[in-house]
Amino acid sequence: MTTFKRKRVVLPDFRPNAGIRAAYHSELARLLRSARNEVMQAVAHNWQAPQPVAMDAARDILGRVIDAIIAKWMTSLNDLPQKMARRFVGQTAGALDRGLSATLKKSGFAVNLQLTPATKEAMRASVGVNVGLIKSIPGEYLGDVQKYVWESVEAGFDLKTLTDNLEHAYHIGRNRAKLIARDQSNKVHAVMEQARRQELGIKKAIWRHSAAAKEPRQSHVKANGKEFDIDKGMYLDGEWVLPGQAINCGCTSSSVLEW
Repeated sequence: MTTFKRKRVVLPDFRPNAGIRAAYHSELARLLRSARNEVMQAVAHNWQAPQPVAMDAARDILGRVIDAIIAKWMTSLNDLPQKMARRFVGQTAGALDRGLSATLKKSGFAVNLQLTPATKEAMRASVGVNVGLIKSIPGEYLGDVQKYVWESVEAGFDLKTLTDNLEHAYHIGRNRAKLIARDQSNKVHAVMEQARRQELGIKKAIWRHSAAAKEPRQSHVKANGKEFDIDKGMYLDGEWVLPGQAINCGCTSSSVLEW
C-alpha cells in the first residue's frame, strides 16, 4: 500500500500596495481641496461689510452663494466617485493578483487568475463602499461649511471667526481622507485576497501583525504567527475578524497550501 505524505507550503504575506494607497489619498485630498478652494473664493468675493446697514444683506448673499456651491457639488458627485472607486479597487486587485501569481509560480503552481463571478462580486462590493466614502469627504466638509456660514449670517460673526471655522472643517476633512485611504487600502486588499483564496481552495492562513501602529491592538499582537481558518478568521476582541478588516488594522496573513 502506498502512503502519501501531506505537503505544506506557507506563502509570504502580501501587503497593500503603498503606491496605490498614496495615489488614492492624493485623489481624495485633491477632491476636498477643490471644494475648499471654491468655498474660500466665494467667501472672499461675497463677504462685504462696507456699511453696517448693508451687513445683513451682504451676509445673506454669501449664505445663498454657499448653498448654490453645495448644490452644484452634490450634482458633480453623481459620477466622479464611481470612476475613482473603480480605478482604486481595480488597481488593488491587479497588484494582488500579480504578486500572488508570481509567488505561486515560484512555489511550483501555475495558476491563471481570471475575473470569476466571486471576484467580480467582491470588487463590486468594494467599489460600492468606496463610492459612499468618496462622496462623504466633500459632502461632510460642505455640510460643515454650510453650518458655519449660516451661523455667521445669523450671529454676525466677523470674517476671521468664519475663516477659522472653515479651516477647522477643512483640517478635519484632510484627516478623514488620510484615514479612509489607509483603511480602505487594507480592507480592499483583504477582501480581494479572501476571494482569491477561496477560489484557489486555500483553507488556512497565518496571521501576521503589522508592527506599524504606535498603539497596536494587543489582541492582534498576540495573534501574530497563529493559524486560522480563512472562512472564519480569528476571534479577537469579541468578534471574528480577518487581517485588515478592523478599522486601521494593517495586519496581513500568509496563505497555507496543503496537498
